[in-house]
Amino acid sequence: MVSWTYDNYINWLDNKCEINEDVVSLDLSSSNIKILVDEINNLKELRWFNCGYNKLEKIPKEIGNMMNLTELYLYDNKLLYLPNNIGLLKNLTLLYIYSNRLTSISTEICKLTNLVDFNCSNNNISIIPTKIANLVNLRRFSINNNNINRLPKEIANLTSLKNFYCTHNYLTQITPEICELVNLNELWLDYNKITEIPDNIGNLLKLTKLCCRHNNISRISENIGHLPKLRTLYCDWNNISAISSLTNIITIENLFLSNNNISVIPDEIGLLNKLKWLSLDNNNIACVPQSIRELKKLCGFNYDNNPINYVAPNILRFLNRVKYHIPHINTNGFDIKLYINTYTIFVEPRINDVLPLILEDNILYANTKQKILDYSSDTSCHSILDVNFVELLVFIWNKILISKNMDNIKNRINRISSEKSNTPDERMDDLLRCVMVFIF
Repeated sequence: MVSWTYDNYINWLDNKCEINEDVVSLDLSSSNIKILVDEINNLKELRWFNCGYNKLEKIPKEIGNMMNLTELYLYDNKLLYLPNNIGLLKNLTLLYIYSNRLTSISTEICKLTNLVDFNCSNNNISIIPTKIANLVNLRRFSINNNNINRLPKEIANLTSLKNFYCTHNYLTQITPEICELVNLNELWLDYNKITEIPDNIGNLLKLTKLCCRHNNISRISENIGHLPKLRTLYCDWNNISAISSLTNIITIENLFLSNNNISVIPDEIGLLNKLKWLSLDNNNIACVPQSIRELKKLCGFNYDNNPINYVAPNILRFLNRVKYHIPHINTNGFDIKLYINTYTIFVEPRINDVLPLILEDNILYANTKQKILDYSSDTSCHSILDVNFVELLVFIWNKILISKNMDNIKNRINRISSEKSNTPDERMDDLLRCVMVFIF
């Protein structure tokens, strides 16, 4: 039982490619190979062969004689086609041919009935052949980044399939045939042109993850609530306006719905007692409901960039306990601006009283202090709040000095040391995010 690398392969070529029955593994990946010799089939016992990331334009037909081969890696080459003899590799369980120049999945590949893992992503494939139905043992099928605009009905025969990846294509629907893949665990359909999540999605009783980012989805069927194992749903960047159907997914843990047209967070959101991550930023939400406080396992919540004018104090206190809380900064700025101008009249020289306290503080990081100094030199005003960084800083620091949460607020301000903010608005928004739940 011998494993070879590129150096062993070169020595073998020098020895006129003699028949060898000892080598079971050959790794020629990243070796700048342009031609694979016909005599490769003289390696009679080869089971694992990696020739990925080379410059191959064709594979010799003799590869079909390597009957013991179980795993074949030909990714990242310049292949336009595969030899017909590849269909003779009856023991093959894994075939990786992604990142080539293939335009089709040959019928010969569809003869590899023991195939378990097949990856043909990043090619120019436009059609999945009907004979794909022969691959009854396939569990993982990746065809990302091709030109697929429809799936054959025969794909329903792949009843062993657990993971299906078909992102960056041109699908317009989740076809009924996909919903017949009863053993499917993960379904990845990002970057297509899908318009809805259909009623028969409820048939996928073993589905744990559904990814439909960057589509044209406007409707999600109520039947999605019938999926007893669904834990993660990605539906960012769509046209979704209502999410009431999602409040029935009692097993959901991760729900990503940013960049849609959602206007209401339904009160029933509180029923999702296993929810850990919730992303609703960049929507049209005007209010955060009290029921959000029922999400006891929530550890991440993003609702930034929504037209929210007010968040109740008890909700803010709850969200403050969420580990990764990205709060909302009022987009019209009225409430914060009014609050600042009501409680203090800014006088520029007062910064001379505040800066020494900041620089001598034992909780603020050195990087935080340096950023505060750097930002303080910019007199540009916030485009909405109509205050500059120094004015905002003086106001916030005076509030800190009378707060019972002084140390907690300072620790949160340390977060700006890792932020990469370029504009005055971004710098002041970062500072506001750090202190909002304590001060406003």
